[in-house]
Amino acid sequence: MTKLALLSRCSQTAKGIWPLLLVGGHLAAIAAAVHIFDNRVVVSLTWGLLALACLLLAHKYKDKLLGKSSLLIFAISSGKVLIYDLSSSAPLVRIGTLLVVGCSFYLGGWLYKKIEALPEQVK
Repeated sequence: MTKLALLSRCSQTAKGIWPLLLVGGHLAAIAAAVHIFDNRVVVSLTWGLLALACLLLAHKYKDKLLGKSSLLIFAISSGKVLIYDLSSSAPLVRIGTLLVVGCSFYLGGWLYKKIEALPEQVK
């Protein structure tokens, strides 16, 4: 087997593992935020900032996979905010939190739309 064929086969294997490693990295960052911060609102804010940072990096490096994987962080963060964080909050805090979540969804959707409009990379 030639070196070129071996490198080609290794790169195909890496393409299959890359999404799993990316999701594992996201989950590790989420778990790290839980262990670092004590306040549940700060944890949710950190998760939201992580999702936006992933979208910004995906836009900068034109990486559609990173952009799609940031949607996982958005989903986990918004689910935690809506189910867990708002359950014992005052009404004004709920309103403010929902406004912040809505704004982050709007900004995230705008960035994701720009990432999806990027041309496909040549293989």
